[in-house]
Amino acid sequence: LTSTKKRLNIILKQSQEGDDDHQKDIFARFARDWAGLAFMNSKGTKEETEKHMPAFYGANVNFKYILMEDLSTDCKDFSVILTSDHHSKIYAEKAFESYYRRLARFHIDGYKRKPAFAKLLSSINPRVDKWQTTYASSYADVMLRANRTILITDYTPSPELLHEVFTTMYASYSPGVFATVVHGDLCPDNMMYNTTNHEALLFDFEWVYGARNALLDMTKLRMGMPGCWCKGEMPKELLTHLESIYRKELIKGIPEAADDDTYNTAYVESCGFRILKQFTGIEHYVDDEGLGEIKLSKIAPLISRLEAFIQVSTKYKKLPAMRIFCEHILKFFRIHRPEARIMDLYDVFQERV
Repeated sequence: LTSTKKRLNIILKQSQEGDDDHQKDIFARFARDWAGLAFMNSKGTKEETEKHMPAFYGANVNFKYILMEDLSTDCKDFSVILTSDHHSKIYAEKAFESYYRRLARFHIDGYKRKPAFAKLLSSINPRVDKWQTTYASSYADVMLRANRTILITDYTPSPELLHEVFTTMYASYSPGVFATVVHGDLCPDNMMYNTTNHEALLFDFEWVYGARNALLDMTKLRMGMPGCWCKGEMPKELLTHLESIYRKELIKGIPEAADDDTYNTAYVESCGFRILKQFTGIEHYVDDEGLGEIKLSKIAPLISRLEAFIQVSTKYKKLPAMRIFCEHILKFFRIHRPEARIMDLYDVFQERV
């Protein structure tokens, strides 16, 4: 698209049609994507925010398409940075520092404008589910899978474990201290890095939500990028450094983040949520003959997440019953597949010959 002043590169993103059973989900994702892009694109208005994402140019509810800025000319997604041989560790570290600052500022702006997002989303999709409905469905699914995991691994659950599962799930869905607009799907290919101004941007808002714990986004990298194709380990010292950057930035707009106990509780609960959502489907890692036929590459992400949660739970002395359960599952895997290991470091952080 060209104009007399400036040439614009635009992406037309259109949702695919589906059968009747999937139409509701397809439209819900389209509506979230639209709302996620539009509510932060307020340049020139009294509610103007800094640029967190591509520019939004419009959308059509009947044809389910969105027009947005094409970032490909100046930006590369983080999966390229993590897996390419052309980037150094220092380059990757600087990119991630920019990303964690961006994420904190995105959460601050979302924290201030939660009602505006909710109003916009409901205007696009009047049938949007309330958080209570989503929580109830997710909690029921987690408990069903948890019972399956308990049976497979021959574990006796304590009342404390069941209580911690409940509180972790509830804290992740209910509007708490750090409730803000969360991206919900921060995989490396949804994180962009501008190679000209060295600023990170967020992309693809199909799983954005309006009032959830901000740290659900922040801890995703710590927990091995569940649900993403580009998975890997980050150097632990670097992760700690990056998370401290995020927290310092977050305090500027959400002062409650300065309280250690409040922040650490939300942090560990967010890691626990990732374990419950990704790990409790242990039946996906066990076939009819046990673990023998399951590829080690499929087990490695789970091992990484188990170890990550055990480490943060131990460090901050939170969710001890869930930690004991995870230690039991880790032992189960080490008995049946002793050769199983955590994921490899992302390519860019590996030693090169």
